[in-house]
Amino acid sequence: MSAKRKQKALKPIVVGRVSIPRYQLGDGRVMIAYPTRENPRKLKTFVDPKEAADFAELKARELNNSGQEAQIFEAADRADYSQAKNDVAPYCVRVHVATAEWAEAKKAIAGRHKFTDVVAAGLKLLDRVPHPVPNVVKEFYASKEKQDLHGGYRNGMKSTWDKFAEAFPGDIRGIKAPQIEKWLDGEVVDGTRHGGRRKPNGDMVGSRRRDNILKHVRSLFSYARLHSYLPDEISEAKKVPLIDQGVGEISFFTIGEMRLILEHVKEEWLPYVVLMVFNGFRSEELVKQRLAKQSKDPLRWDDFDWEENEICVRKATSKIGRPRIVPLQEATREWLAPYRRASGLIAPEKKRADNEFGKGERLERAINRALQAAPMIANTGPKQLEMPGVGREVEDELVTSFEWRHNALRHSYGSYRASILKNEHALAEEMGTSVGMIREHYRNPRPMSQARAWFALRPKSSGIIVPFPAGATA
Repeated sequence: MSAKRKQKALKPIVVGRVSIPRYQLGDGRVMIAYPTRENPRKLKTFVDPKEAADFAELKARELNNSGQEAQIFEAADRADYSQAKNDVAPYCVRVHVATAEWAEAKKAIAGRHKFTDVVAAGLKLLDRVPHPVPNVVKEFYASKEKQDLHGGYRNGMKSTWDKFAEAFPGDIRGIKAPQIEKWLDGEVVDGTRHGGRRKPNGDMVGSRRRDNILKHVRSLFSYARLHSYLPDEISEAKKVPLIDQGVGEISFFTIGEMRLILEHVKEEWLPYVVLMVFNGFRSEELVKQRLAKQSKDPLRWDDFDWEENEICVRKATSKIGRPRIVPLQEATREWLAPYRRASGLIAPEKKRADNEFGKGERLERAINRALQAAPMIANTGPKQLEMPGVGREVEDELVTSFEWRHNALRHSYGSYRASILKNEHALAEEMGTSVGMIREHYRNPRPMSQARAWFALRPKSSGIIVPFPAGATA
């Protein structure tokens, strides 16, 4: 049978309303049929199927436009077409496809950049080495080793960065602000919030804790940008807004609540409480913190100058990293009189303060048990004993239940002391902080009568302290 009789119809080339049929011949060649003025079905064969398809497409375009291309396709145009065809041949792309892609790219550039510069920038971006978040976290940890002698910084940050790396194992450059926000706040589905940062009991973390986590993430992105892992622009983490509106009303304890605290605190923790409420010390300046640096050393009895009524806060003790002299308040002096010959740390060295102080902890439970067992006055609340030296204006205060308030010991000192000093700079120096922090976090001035009553709180005559032996260590 002849090759012509073995021909097989192929998919025609269609441009607009024009269709050019193609046929596969038995010997492998491709034949096309197209109309001309002389022959309504002129046949032409090609050894290369691609060349046959390109020729068929050219004829179809000419016919679709009523031969306009044929009329203007002069020798120079044919030369240009031939050159363009040869240029794109190595990439197996048709001329019209290549020109269409080029035109689309030029339109996107809109004259702002050179085409070659855009290509070079794109190749640089595509060829860049990726930096997965877990690797960046490891590098960040390593960069802090010299300052983090005991691993406290790493341990404190693991709850943030390790979880962040687990949630985003890919390139840090690929993380977007909405993804970070969803990781922080979760999402609401059918009226229920799912995901987000949560406490061990499953509740969502508060706005302040949420913002602290975000600040940790921002520091990681700042590190990545500093090392050119991210472009030098506002990071995606920085685009996520903080939601905490700052502290609300500054918490403090009332005179009646403070009486109860002083009456029921464990004797070993009494100096700790006294130095916070009558001298404004920080917890971390009084007790060795679990994650504190090796260089940090809490306040010691040797730091007291009883003759000059001063407490010397050493650089190794001070949270702000510089020494300061704190005046020894008269109330502090009387409460701590039994410890004048003691030495060593003022607080238990191997015990945690948060087991004594805090919501639901021992001190709060002890006070509430005492309140429940106290005699009642007209069934309105327990009758409380009074401490000597408290002004008449607070004698009628009745506490029916007690709730521990975070940081309220130091806040109380700042609030009551502010009313007496009337000098924010002096108060800031006593508390080892800035005037701005005093205004924002510690100062909620109380009436002068209450301020005087606060610092008039004294040990009961019967004594509620069992002093350490002379020379004992905490």
